[in-house]
Amino acid sequence: MDPIKRARVYGSQHVPALLSFFCKCQLSGRLEPEVRERLMQGMWEVMDMARLDMGALRGMSAGMDAATREIWKGDWEEFKRVKGRSGLD
Repeated sequence: MDPIKRARVYGSQHVPALLSFFCKCQLSGRLEPEVRERLMQGMWEVMDMARLDMGALRGMSAGMDAATREIWKGDWEEFKRVKGRSGLD
């Protein structure tokens, strides 16, 4: 396995915690819309890396409360529109 792929696989283990926190910040209002907009290019890359471990993403989603899960679903749908990829289907 090439070093970049190995790093992505290793990093994907930690991505669900980051994504969950990102969703909670959006829900609580701690993330201003302008700040969110500036973060999204990086978040798309994080979500792309997260697709390497779909089981972890499903577990993350299952562990969220209903309101946070709705934020996550919206972010994931936006990711699929922007990146033109699917994953949790």
